[in-house]
Amino acid sequence: MQFKTTDNEKILLVEDNLVNCEVAIDMLETIGLNIDVANNGRQALDLYDMNQYMLILMDCEMPIMDGYSATQHIRSRESKSHDSSNPKTPMPIIALTAHVMSNTKEKCIAIGMDDFLGKPFSLSELKSMLIKWLETEVINVPIQRHHKAGAAHSTGIDDINSDWSVLNYDVMNKFYLKQQKDGSNLVSNIINIYIDQSSGLLAELTEAARKKDLESVRLITHTLKSSSDNVGAFSLAELCRNVEKTCFKGSIDEILVNQIYQNYSEVDKALKQVLDNVKAY
Repeated sequence: MQFKTTDNEKILLVEDNLVNCEVAIDMLETIGLNIDVANNGRQALDLYDMNQYMLILMDCEMPIMDGYSATQHIRSRESKSHDSSNPKTPMPIIALTAHVMSNTKEKCIAIGMDDFLGKPFSLSELKSMLIKWLETEVINVPIQRHHKAGAAHSTGIDDINSDWSVLNYDVMNKFYLKQQKDGSNLVSNIINIYIDQSSGLLAELTEAARKKDLESVRLITHTLKSSSDNVGAFSLAELCRNVEKTCFKGSIDEILVNQIYQNYSEVDKALKQVLDNVKAY
C-alpha cells in the first residue's frame, strides 16, 4: 500500500531524536511519501513558512522550541493569514509523544494538534493515522526499490549471534527483513546512529546527575528511552522510563541511573554483534 502523491506534496517530520527520525523516514518512504525533516520547533516554523505541507508529524519534547510552542505558532500564523491575499489552509498536526497519559492527549488537543501517535509506533499505526488525515489516494502497488544482488534470499536474522536477552529479536528482525527486501543499509544506519547518539547522552547524563539537575536528567532519559524502544532495547527503555518518573516526582534515583549504564553496556555489545554480522552478509 502506498499514497499517491506528486513531488510537491510532502509531509513535515519534526523530531529531534535521530534514531526515531531514521525509523520514521524509512516508514514514510516505504508508503510512498516525500518528507522534509526538522529537528526542533524553530526549524519546523522556518520550513512551514517556506513550503506547503499535507500534514505535520510533530514531536512534543524538543530543544530550542518544543512541539507545543511550534503548534501554537503555526495556528497563529494560520489565523492571521485569513485576512491576507494568500490564506493558509489549516494543517493537520499529529503529535508524536512517548507520554500517552490522558492529560498529555488533552494537552495536545488543547494546544491545537489534531491527533496523536504514541512512540514507538508501528508502520500499520502510522498508515492508519495518515489514511485518517490525508486527502490523498491510496493505491495497492508493490514498493519499487533497488535491490542488492542476492539480498532477497535471506529469511531473517536467525543465523546472527547476539544477546537477545537485552535486544528484542522481533524488532531487529523486522529491520533486517526490511533491509534485505529493499537493499538499503537500514540496520547499520539505525544501530550506528543509536550508538553514536546514546554515548553522547550517557556522558550528558553523568554530568547532569552529578549536578543534581532534575530537568536535564529527565530530558536525557526521555530521549534515550524513546530511541531504545525503537531498537528493541526494552529493558533499557524501562529503566529510563523509571528514572524519568522519579524526576517528575522531584528526585534522581542514583541506583536506577547506575543500572542504565550497566544495561547500556550490554545493549551496546549486542548491537555491535548484530552490526558485525550484518556487515559479513
